[in-house]
This record gives sequence, structure tokens and C-alpha cells, in this order.
Amino acid sequence: MRFPVFAASVAISTSLWVAAWFAIEARFGRASGRFLAAHRWTYFIVAGVVLLAIVTVVVREVRGQARSRRRRG
Repeated sequence: MRFPVFAASVAISTSLWVAAWFAIEARFGRASGRFLAAHRWTYFIVAGVVLLAIVTVVVREVRGQARSRRRRG
């Protein structure tokens, strides 16, 4: 894929995601703000889920590289 096509695709995709998140924020912004202010512990849960996702991706990548090295070697 040529870079200009890739860049245009990323720009279009990003603009659609931004529009979606702005719409969600406009609809639920105040309610979510009140909820997070009242339940600060949810920040830790969200951070834990994000950390778990990152660790999962890294572990799968490392295992995949190890498997491909064994197949080649």
C-alpha cells in the first residue's frame, strides 16, 4: 500500500472515531463525570484492565517469536 493511501485511510478512520467519541461524551459526559467523582476506585479497575491487555499482547508476541525461531532453527 502506498503511503498517501495509508495516510488518507488513517485520517478518515481517526476522524470517524473522534466523531463517535465526541457524540458519546456529549450524551454521557456529565453522568460519567459524576460517577467517576463518586467512585474513584473505578480508575484502578480501568488501569488494571488496560495493563492486563498490554501484558497479554506482549506475552503473545514473545511466545509467537519463540515459536517462529524454533520452526526456523
